[in-house]
Amino acid sequence: DYNVNTAYSIFRYQSTSVVSGTDHQLGEIEFFGTKVPEPSTIAIFALSLIGLASRQFKK
Repeated sequence: DYNVNTAYSIFRYQSTSVVSGTDHQLGEIEFFGTKVPEPSTIAIFALSLIGLASRQFKK
């Protein structure tokens, strides 16, 4: 049995028509997704800055 995080969303909206008008209800909003691992994101950003800096020094 594997636990895998997948991205999905749930949006439930109800509309009921009654004699005096229309009743609207927002029942539930759920958003799930995978988290971005921050250390690797920072590492990629740092490598891109190093690459840009090295291009500036070569000119």
